[in-house]
Amino acid sequence: MSETQFFQTRMGSNFFEGTLPRLIRTLERVATALEKANPGKEQLEPTLVYWDRNLDKLCTFGAATKAEIVAFREEHNITDEESIILYNVDFSIVGD
Repeated sequence: MSETQFFQTRMGSNFFEGTLPRLIRTLERVATALEKANPGKEQLEPTLVYWDRNLDKLCTFGAATKAEIVAFREEHNITDEESIILYNVDFSIVGD
């Protein structure tokens, strides 16, 4: 008997087709607002925020160039719908 994966359930489908895209759009708006609020601040390196289907959680990949992020996304088969690249965000204040 095979185990049903989260993305194969109705709840998973709702999450990946509705909740996650809304979350990504919200993060994009937050990033844009932060960039406008801090126009003179030194730009931080880009950070990739993505949903890891294997871990079933939101993850980040940072301290990289945009080219490294693109390579990471390709290597891990992360789609545009599952991820966003943010700038000027300091994740050091976010707990585990």
